[in-house]
Amino acid sequence: MPTVAMFDGGKFVVYPNDHAPPHVHVRLNDGNEYRIDLISGDFMDGTPPSGIRKKIMKAYDENMDRIWKEWERMHPSDSLSGDNKR
Repeated sequence: MPTVAMFDGGKFVVYPNDHAPPHVHVRLNDGNEYRIDLISGDFMDGTPPSGIRKKIMKAYDENMDRIWKEWERMHPSDSLSGDNKR
């Protein structure tokens, strides 16, 4: 499970056998998991509570380039040009 970045409360993971659309998994230390669409920056499967959501999005914004690079490395056929990135 390739962890791309960690933050206080969880980590961002890109799976090598995943599928489009480009997205990152957010695995929280409490066992909850969410996905963020890399194009829109929106949560795909429900929204975490406000406090953790703010922490996730701050960490996501700080690591977005690293997350995209890992997605593109693992999924070159499912990637888009940088112009489509949020």
